[in-house]
Amino acid sequence: MLSKFAKLALVATSFAPVLLTLGWIRLLDGKIWPDAVAYGASALLTVGLCLLLIRAAKTRLEVIPFHPKSISTADAEIVGFVLAYLLPFIDAAGVSIRPGVFWFVMGLLALAVWSTNSYHVNPVLGLLGYHFYQVTVEGDITFVLVTRKNLRETSKITDVVQLTEYMVLELR
Repeated sequence: MLSKFAKLALVATSFAPVLLTLGWIRLLDGKIWPDAVAYGASALLTVGLCLLLIRAAKTRLEVIPFHPKSISTADAEIVGFVLAYLLPFIDAAGVSIRPGVFWFVMGLLALAVWSTNSYHVNPVLGLLGYHFYQVTVEGDITFVLVTRKNLRETSKITDVVQLTEYMVLELR
């Protein structure tokens, strides 16, 4: 199982589009250096870190057999993320998002992810070909399954690695 830091890194990746949006706004405002560059670099860094974590998890974590009883898609939350990504474009009555406020909110979200078992669908991983499913196993324990497959039946899932307490990654 990955550490809480790794879990936080996986969640942070989902905010890469917000960072890119903020960088774009700074670019349009003529604030290329360091603002736009810093936001863009932060977005690329979080995505790169996430991909490295997934690759490391597949090769270094213990493979466990996995036999779910039921499966349902968990990708439905992506529309909410798209709306959240548009929020930085709102500039009503001269009100704009200040970087300090953005990082404060990100810190609060990081604290919530660190201290709970929560995890949400990550649209960036969706763009990279991953799908999210809620799967229930014996004992009625529910996990979030991350896979590159489009699943329609539970028998297609056999081996996983456990990323977090309630999140697994399919190997094939």
